[in-house]
Amino acid sequence: MKIILKCIPLQHNMESPTSIRLSELQAQIKSAIEDRLSKHFWITAEINDITAKPAGHCYLELVDYDRSRQQLLAKVQAWIPASVFRMLRPYFETTSGVALASGLEILVKVSVQYHPMYGISLQISDIDPVYTIGNIALERKKALERLRQEGVLEMNAQLELPAPLQRLAVISSSQAAGFRDFTEQLQHHPQAYAFQVTLFPSPMQGTEAPAGIIAALSDIAQRMDEFDAVVIMRGGGAVSDLHCFDDYHLACHVAQFPLPVLTGIGHDEDEHLIDLVAHTSVKTPTALAEFLLDYMEELDGEVEALGRRMQQLVLGRLSAHKEALTPLIQRLKMMVVMDIKNKVHAVDLLEQAIKNLNPLAPLQRGYALALYRGKALRDAKEVAPGDRFKLILEHGSVDAEVKE
Repeated sequence: MKIILKCIPLQHNMESPTSIRLSELQAQIKSAIEDRLSKHFWITAEINDITAKPAGHCYLELVDYDRSRQQLLAKVQAWIPASVFRMLRPYFETTSGVALASGLEILVKVSVQYHPMYGISLQISDIDPVYTIGNIALERKKALERLRQEGVLEMNAQLELPAPLQRLAVISSSQAAGFRDFTEQLQHHPQAYAFQVTLFPSPMQGTEAPAGIIAALSDIAQRMDEFDAVVIMRGGGAVSDLHCFDDYHLACHVAQFPLPVLTGIGHDEDEHLIDLVAHTSVKTPTALAEFLLDYMEELDGEVEALGRRMQQLVLGRLSAHKEALTPLIQRLKMMVVMDIKNKVHAVDLLEQAIKNLNPLAPLQRGYALALYRGKALRDAKEVAPGDRFKLILEHGSVDAEVKE
């Protein structure tokens, strides 16, 4: 495309050169450009910067990059009149599911304008959300394939959930209704499980969200021994608010985090990258609370079942040992009885022997015991006539005297 500008050449003579004012030159440039580029163009570009003014106009800086060489090829200012922006913005964001923001690749219908003060700019009159949807889907697909090739896609899902699961590091907005619903549901459960919830605040939508969540994950990693799992939650909202959860770098951090990561992002159908790499993904913060409560109830059931099984096992072992011990107990009883009988018989014999050895026993048979000077008199030669001695009878005693 050639743009021809006709200007009056300078006369190199002593007379004053013929001149025009700068504004007249700018007017010629404006006329040349807008006359030559009077039609509309559909162009693709990336939003480098975007600002919505209070008056309703939207101003953008559009750029064109050579991604392979990381080189900026072109840059131009653009704007959308307030009347057009009021219609285009909701149409685009509702259809594409993403917000008009920096870094977004768009296909827009423009007309070229030239302003004497501000130079060339593009006025946007239409936008094609289908193009952006395709690019978003393509970028998401590339990011997902990259995670898969790097071997981290299922890394977090392979971690084992601890039992019990009660010490929770929660990443959410501190003012979010979803976070309040989550904590209230945990606190008011009939079982009253002792959940410990520590909040790590972060933006949960927009371009700042991925970096904020990654920073929160870094803080949690410094205190990893204090927690059983990480919970990332966000309540319902526009689809465009959730585009941040398709960020590759955020998904990569979640996939490789050393604790199980549970997500409850407020959406109905679509799964974001962060959901695909998390250990467990549910639809809402409330569903996250239900998951945790169900997990604890299931754990309680397993503990009770294990207790009953152990009780049955112990009773079974006792019963088996009792059956094995019964013959031994009976035999032991018989041995004890026999031993007692033998000992009783031995005692009887001993008692009889003692009786037989009793010096008084013969007295019962009519004999008498002679005592002389306190000793048993065994020989008649031990006494002489006139000596006195005592006769011990079975019943009583008598004094006696030796006559001859």
